[in-house]
Amino acid sequence: MKKKIIFVLPKTKGGAYQVYSQVANLLKEKWYNITIENSIKWWLKTHFTDKNNIVFSVIPFLFKPVKNFYYILVWNYLMERKKKSLWTKLLYLTPYNINYSTKTILMNNYLLNKIPVLQKYKNKIKIIPNFIDFNRFKEINKYNLSKQLNFKELDTVKILTITWFKFYDKARWILNLKTVISKLSKKNSNKKIIWNIAWNSDNDLFKQIKNDFDKIKTPSNLTINWLWWINEKELLNQYKENDLFLYWTYLDVFPTVLLEAWASWLPVLTNNFESFKEILPQESICISEEEMLHKIENLNLKKLQKLNIKNSEKYSKEKVIKQFTNLIENND
Repeated sequence: MKKKIIFVLPKTKGGAYQVYSQVANLLKEKWYNITIENSIKWWLKTHFTDKNNIVFSVIPFLFKPVKNFYYILVWNYLMERKKKSLWTKLLYLTPYNINYSTKTILMNNYLLNKIPVLQKYKNKIKIIPNFIDFNRFKEINKYNLSKQLNFKELDTVKILTITWFKFYDKARWILNLKTVISKLSKKNSNKKIIWNIAWNSDNDLFKQIKNDFDKIKTPSNLTINWLWWINEKELLNQYKENDLFLYWTYLDVFPTVLLEAWASWLPVLTNNFESFKEILPQESICISEEEMLHKIENLNLKKLQKLNIKNSEKYSKEKVIKQFTNLIENND
């Protein structure tokens, strides 16, 4: 008999919602009775669901709702719980959820090493990484493979960044990239630099960050396009039309946009955040703004592209869904 499986996901449809709603929909091919809930009403209701059901939840519960309860920890809750919302205040329940979960699912080892309480329950930890559906990008990656990706030979360089301005600790790192790209443009005044920034925001916070952003001088050969939040068609077009993907944060654990850039076979450079060291090849990691600038100018971007292609194979949807299937069937 097919088991009823419930995925309880965040109300805001950001990265965690996108990843695990995809997981749920892919699992429907094996189990028909799967539901996705992301409201307070259904979160409360699921506390009293049939005990034989299986629950996967990104949101902490007040108590263990079912025999097979899988808590999905996607953030460093010690930092995230500082934000002002009901969902993030519930993160104070994280240690209890880790304790009574059947398994606690992490995207990589970064949180295991960063959050002390996880060390106590190592036997309950299951590492299941983020994943990508490569079929979405198969036409784009063929196109990107044919590109000229030697910075020194390009007259126009198009750079892509995708981020959120939902809270300050995430939003402020765009300032580091502004510094890098402004210096890059100034040093290479003979080139036209186009920086495309796709973003979602809290309006007041965006105004605060944008004010600091504009204080960093923009060279005349640098064009900055604020794209707001783009639909799927435009997202794929951006991965196709740009030459390089830049990202900088000390908060994200496993950003989906990194996998999307890989799947598009677009070269990726990031800062040296601990989580990224586990995911990216060393050539993609930059220990400072100066090193990122140096790598853009001097790195063989074609080589970087090939490293990212090889690296991305670890994160296919088939491998990830198999791990969820093993949990459901064997609790393994």
